[in-house]
Amino acid sequence: MPDPRRIQPGSTYLLTRRCIERRFLFTPDPDRHMERIFGFCLALLSERYGILVHASVTLSNHWHLVVTDVRGNLPEFLRDVHALIARCVNARYRRPENVWAVRQPSAVLLLDAGAVWDKLAYCLCNAVSSGLVASHRAWPGFHTRPDAVVMLPKVYARPPEYFSSRTLLPETATLVITKPPALAHLSDDSYVEELKRRVAAKESELQKRAKDGKRPFLGVPAVMAQDPHAHPQTPRPHAELNPRVAASDGELRKAHLGLLADFLNSYAAARAKWSKGDRRVRFPFGTYQLFHSHAVLLAPAPT
Repeated sequence: MPDPRRIQPGSTYLLTRRCIERRFLFTPDPDRHMERIFGFCLALLSERYGILVHASVTLSNHWHLVVTDVRGNLPEFLRDVHALIARCVNARYRRPENVWAVRQPSAVLLLDAGAVWDKLAYCLCNAVSSGLVASHRAWPGFHTRPDAVVMLPKVYARPPEYFSSRTLLPETATLVITKPPALAHLSDDSYVEELKRRVAAKESELQKRAKDGKRPFLGVPAVMAQDPHAHPQTPRPHAELNPRVAASDGELRKAHLGLLADFLNSYAAARAKWSKGDRRVRFPFGTYQLFHSHAVLLAPAPT
């Protein structure tokens, strides 16, 4: 059983979820059906659960998001957005199998502004770092832009692949891109200018690395020609790191890992008592699943 998540309202995360067996089920298509699926589902569910979207990109077999969980609804958001995307993708390909890898989504808590900047650039440059295209602007799949916060919000039509005409869901959903709270002190123009600078610097570094290693980018035509049911020929990693937190300040990261360890220890102790019938035991603040499914008591929020 995976460790419980510590869910606290107002937290900012880098989220990642991969396709089953690394298959290219999200390969961009000329008619942009896949872009519509991800855009509509993300717009619909982020508004429903109070999730602020700061950046996102969907590659052929995984996606990344940088978001802020305003109300502390991250698990429900992840459950529903991934379920809805999976149904649309399966309907599009007329397949009944799992879409997502069984491993739970990665949610890296971003503790300071430095970590937020780093993960924004990582997310927006992911198609470049994956060796697919030389610039984020060239990626033909679903992605947000560095200047999205100063652009008109994008409206996505409801995908026709899964929803019937009798659905209660709206015909369109509007995806609003916002600044992360850690960077809210910046004006919109200053934020966009700095994000563009960081994305350009990261792309330049990735382009040089590819050139020095004589590894050409795959290119848009080859990306779009991928078989959605195929998968990379490179060996699957035996184990992948799954960090819980990120910070530019090493001491802050170390301190928060200590808090997380305390949370897990307190949770385990409370769970043991609760399992023996003690319904007055208090679980540490941030306990999510048992609070929502069994109304367990919670300790006060730390001051």
